[in-house]
Amino acid sequence: MSNQVLQTLGSYWPLLAFGCLLLRSLYRRYLHPLHTVPGPFLGSITSLWWLSVFLFGKEQYRKPILLHAQYGPIVRIRPNTVIIHDPKYFPEFFTWDKSDFFLAFRSHSTVIGHGGELDIELHNQKKRNVMGGFAMSQILKNEANMDKMVMRFLDRLDEKKNTIFDIGPWTQFATFDVATQMLFSEPVGFVKEGRDVDNVISSLHGLLSFVGVAGLHPWIAKILFHPRLFPLIGPKPTDKTGPGALHGFTYKQLDKRLAKKDSDSSPPDVFQWIMEHKDKEGQHMSRAMLEQEGVGMILAASDTTAATLRALILTISSNSRILNKLREQIDGADAKAALSTPPSYSELLAHVPYVELLFKEAQRAYPIVGIPLPKKAPKNGAHVSGHFLPGGTEVGLSQWAVGYNPNIWGEDVALFKPERWSEDLSHDPAAQRRRDQAEVWFSGGHTLCTGRNVALLEVYKITTQLFRTFNVEVVNNAQPWKVQAEVAMIHTDFFVKLTERKRSNGEDVQ
Repeated sequence: MSNQVLQTLGSYWPLLAFGCLLLRSLYRRYLHPLHTVPGPFLGSITSLWWLSVFLFGKEQYRKPILLHAQYGPIVRIRPNTVIIHDPKYFPEFFTWDKSDFFLAFRSHSTVIGHGGELDIELHNQKKRNVMGGFAMSQILKNEANMDKMVMRFLDRLDEKKNTIFDIGPWTQFATFDVATQMLFSEPVGFVKEGRDVDNVISSLHGLLSFVGVAGLHPWIAKILFHPRLFPLIGPKPTDKTGPGALHGFTYKQLDKRLAKKDSDSSPPDVFQWIMEHKDKEGQHMSRAMLEQEGVGMILAASDTTAATLRALILTISSNSRILNKLREQIDGADAKAALSTPPSYSELLAHVPYVELLFKEAQRAYPIVGIPLPKKAPKNGAHVSGHFLPGGTEVGLSQWAVGYNPNIWGEDVALFKPERWSEDLSHDPAAQRRRDQAEVWFSGGHTLCTGRNVALLEVYKITTQLFRTFNVEVVNNAQPWKVQAEVAMIHTDFFVKLTERKRSNGEDVQ
């Protein structure tokens, strides 16, 4: 009898499986606590829809812009995930725990840096042990070494003038060398070599691809970083490619830095501050934690900054009004011998303030993160844009959707207009508050980017010195680059031609 029942069930199993899927889909669409949140039908019943957008969508980083335009300020993109873009909810959003998406940012099963910590209180505790090394006052102590990296980059570009070349990888060579100089007092040498040394950058890009997929399906990271499985299947620092190679690279950089920790090397780098710092219990950071924090810094440091730099090269060189305004300030300062080579941070703020507006507008119009990075609604739930989100709901925001939200920036959001950042909104404090709350390009609140001061300082310097020295012609303005939108925006085939610049009086710029 039992065999007969099993045979009968076996013959109907496809129908039973279909019935279960149908019932689950009907529940998710019509009975799930998020069923009232608008969004695409497929997104409400399966996570595969958003995965397909991420993997196969054309310009998928712009998809949230279209979704918000169609469905409103809150959109359901997966059965238990929504995206939001009303800035009045952002301050609360940035106090929430991270979702399981961030498990993919980890690089070890038991030792977890602040970037991979989900609990916001633990994140804050660990972040306090590194953030002092990134304070602007600390970074400026090492400004001279950043200047050396900037000028090494400009010197290499000078060698390539009057030729057409892909400046895309060179921007990352520069930002990676600056990052490792500021972190460890030793650049990798990407700019000097003019290539991806030891395939570090390709390994980084492979890791970013993994983070995107594993973040959307956290079970992958849960298996990989399981304490018993990680030693068997996890990346090894001895790997020649992939995440393990990136870990190995970071550990070697740290080894070199630790070997000279007792020397009175000056000026101090970021890791000197971290190694000297004591936590609230009076303990120095362990070697294992130094490694994990180092991997997190390497992961975040170069791609994001290079993306902003490329955006500025494109927008400034393609807009004569903006270019002339920038050069008017540069040349005016040069006429008074007010700028060093490259300019110092204080000189830029005093004499080339336009570069700050350019930087902010580049971050708005060309955000550096290509996908929403979700947090988790608190245990008691949250009310957002007229909907109640139960505790545990994944809630993300798209930097691209925020940057192109006309309710924040006005109807001219498609226009690259640095002057919008100096507009006087004193007559409309609500509009000013929306804009202040919407500056999410470096994240916000408790998760504000640790290394933002390094990023803005190097971009200010490189941008100013580049257009001070060269004319930049983008070869194909209609399609200037190819875009790979991972966690960070990666641009390839960005071909330009540099020529030596002459001032209006006919003098060469030296």
